[in-house]
Amino acid sequence: MEKTNKADLPKYDSNPFTLAFNSFGRLFNTNAGWAVTLIVLGVLGFFWQMFGNLIQLAGSPESSSSTTRSVEMADKLPAASSAASSSDTNVAAVVLIVIGIVILVLIMIAVFSAISTFISGMFTYVAIKSEQGQKVSFSEAWNETSKRFIRLYLAQLLAGLKIFGWTLLFIIPGIIAAFRYTLLPFVVMGDSGDTKGARTAHASTKTIVKGRLMEVFGIATVAGLIPFVGDILRLTGNAALYSQMKIYSDANAEKPKVHWLNYLGFMLLGFVLLLVLFILAIVALVAVASQT
Repeated sequence: MEKTNKADLPKYDSNPFTLAFNSFGRLFNTNAGWAVTLIVLGVLGFFWQMFGNLIQLAGSPESSSSTTRSVEMADKLPAASSAASSSDTNVAAVVLIVIGIVILVLIMIAVFSAISTFISGMFTYVAIKSEQGQKVSFSEAWNETSKRFIRLYLAQLLAGLKIFGWTLLFIIPGIIAAFRYTLLPFVVMGDSGDTKGARTAHASTKTIVKGRLMEVFGIATVAGLIPFVGDILRLTGNAALYSQMKIYSDANAEKPKVHWLNYLGFMLLGFVLLLVLFILAIVALVAVASQT
């Protein structure tokens, strides 16, 4: 296949910051209602997480004290009562209860994951269409996601199993696999609604991101650095990244060199590691000095 002239293609932006923020602006310009919804959900999620952490921290001492009181009360119970309760225990009933709880938990996980996948698919579709300058109504997003839901759900499930398996065997390949399949929902939602097969979605994703995983990592770094709107920047940034990757991949065109800012995450991790080592060295020197 012949390579297409770069002049016939849109400019490829490898800078994760400009890519994410420009796509963020395109979402607002094209589908402002969806953008506002995403921001509100992101802010509410942030505060809900903070509130949950505070509740957990505040409840920990009381939980431990209540546990202690429960143990003390249990110690005071007559031995006869303990013997009677143990004799009344029905092993079969306990097994049935455990099985029932496990089944219920699995059903809840399946339901919540299906709902989460569907909602995520709708927002992914909107982000892709925003890159094309198209407005999207709620009914359109709902219908288009419905057409692709089975494929999207199975593809995501298969990706999750692959990532989990690689993580169990070797942690680093598991992390690489996670970044490799980051754009998987965009591939599914960007394909025609008649396209079938979870494995074909995986193959398309691998082809699109081949040799450009650092750009996926760059978008994740940008999203992690920006509070409140990090999730929406990840969504729009990945939509923009997918769109230009697909155009260049379909045209068999050469992409520009990966921008150095995509490596910023590694730089920050290295800086944090050096800072930790420096603090540990200072603590060790102080400890040695105090002993002499």
